[in-house]
Amino acid sequence: MLVSGVLAGGCSAPTPVLSVGHVPEDFALELRVQPTEHRQGVVYIVEPDRTLRAAVGADLSGPYYPPATRTLTNTQVRRVYNLLAESGVLESTAEAGPGPVPMDLYVSAAGRRRAVAVGLGEQADLQPLVGELDRLAWVRP
Repeated sequence: MLVSGVLAGGCSAPTPVLSVGHVPEDFALELRVQPTEHRQGVVYIVEPDRTLRAAVGADLSGPYYPPATRTLTNTQVRRVYNLLAESGVLESTAEAGPGPVPMDLYVSAAGRRRAVAVGLGEQADLQPLVGELDRLAWVRP
């Protein structure tokens, strides 16, 4: 189970090394997309047991554990994982600017964890992943 509060504290564990194709058994992610004038805020959690949790709303900034939305197939989890791996966001060394960030991402894979504040410059890299999670959770942006 992922706990939303881990995003605020950061993480000192080594960065997960993601390679397209092989999904580690412990793969999990939490993605928080902040609301904008074009979309509502959303929290997505994918757990190692393939449970997708999602919540949509204007203020999801605090610790929040959304209800289960559906159980993903292995193929769907592989697609989510591959989109994350292809984004390169975990390898980025860009620092988020001052103020709120558009997205917060927490990933656990192969015994490693990483929390990332996704800045405006990296936001586009995660759009394919956000779009896929929107689709899987039946969320209209």
